[in-house]
Amino acid sequence: MKSKGYTIITVLLFLTTASFAQQLSYGFRAGLSYSRFNGPSEVNDDGESLESYDFASGFHIGFAVNYAVTDLFGFRGELLFSQRGTDYKYEGDSYYFMKRNEPGEEKLVFGKRKIDMGVSMANLEIPLAVYYKLGSFEFLAGINIGVLMTSTGGGSLDFSDGISQSGNPVDSFVITLQHNYSKDGARQAGPSNLPILVDGSIVVTPSSTGAYYDYDVKNKNLYQTFDFGLTGGLAFYLNEGLFIGARLIYGITDLDRNEYDISYHKLDANNNYIRRTDKNTNLTIQASIGFLF
Repeated sequence: MKSKGYTIITVLLFLTTASFAQQLSYGFRAGLSYSRFNGPSEVNDDGESLESYDFASGFHIGFAVNYAVTDLFGFRGELLFSQRGTDYKYEGDSYYFMKRNEPGEEKLVFGKRKIDMGVSMANLEIPLAVYYKLGSFEFLAGINIGVLMTSTGGGSLDFSDGISQSGNPVDSFVITLQHNYSKDGARQAGPSNLPILVDGSIVVTPSSTGAYYDYDVKNKNLYQTFDFGLTGGLAFYLNEGLFIGARLIYGITDLDRNEYDISYHKLDANNNYIRRTDKNTNLTIQASIGFLF
């Protein structure tokens, strides 16, 4: 009797495993990504916007696991490598600490700041979603988990119409922005080879600055390691396995840490940084081609 019982259990386990395997399928997806930060802009005293976040392009590629509950409905999990980012711009009245990399030697000037910088972020993404098929179309909705691998930024800071604290004019200058958000340290800057006349004296200030040049201490990286969002999309199947589709990822968590979020527009009464508490989230559009086996 025991032998028959073992046989029955073995057969049931085999049938269950075979049935589960028939419901599983695998595939891949790759394509272009267009992303930007989604958050409030700093404004001047007249309420005019000083900042903007524009879409930056990248790509994504990875594989998928499909579990079909029925012929029309099921669950899908993916593991993707994805490039995100944004094109950041600031233009308006501001200030600048020259020689910030030399404690006690800073020179504060006021004028107009123009920043044009691209931020690039490499992520591992794990979308977990449910799907429903309607003819050749497939609708999908779920959550998206992002894990930041690396982040960098590059661009320029153009400072013009400068005035010293004594009220004397300061020549315009351009600073190169070279940011590595995981490796750069506090007050990090490039060579100090940019001579600028301030109140009758030459101030040699760095011609390039790192990600944390404005800060005395760096405890953590600017961008958070984990990012959570909602995702939804539509796919059209050209045949049984080949499809093209589009997805939207709408972030719900803050991408950056508030201790590094400072006002570029003005300082407080003691010429210290004013901390902001803005929430900047991710917004990504993906256009893909893929195949399910």
